[in-house]
Amino acid sequence: MAPESTKAVARASNAARTPNGRFVAGAGSPNPGGKPKGWASLRDAARALGPEALETLGRLLRANDERVRLGAAIALLDRGYGRPAQAVTGEDGGPVRLEVSGDAARAELKVAIDLIRERMDARDAAEVGE
Repeated sequence: MAPESTKAVARASNAARTPNGRFVAGAGSPNPGGKPKGWASLRDAARALGPEALETLGRLLRANDERVRLGAAIALLDRGYGRPAQAVTGEDGGPVRLEVSGDAARAELKVAIDLIRERMDARDAAEVGE
């Protein structure tokens, strides 16, 4: 029997693709099996240990080794406040420039921009409703 990773590659390779290798929209899932079912139970088990993990990080904040204290502090801050945003800039520190050529590329870019705008509008509407 083939290993699971080989099966996943075989399933994905049967999905319809465009000439440039992208998956064709609406032509069936490249991952018809979906996420493995065991991940939910693993996630739940890890979350059950969350309070104990936080207590451990709290103890590590008082460790003698400052590298240990730093690691614990970063872990707590990342989980409590989220990781710091990273700016995306162009080569000169200004905005990123994107050049698109060809009608197909322009159409794909328009779809992506429209999707981003919809998500931003939905996020803004949700924030107003809070």
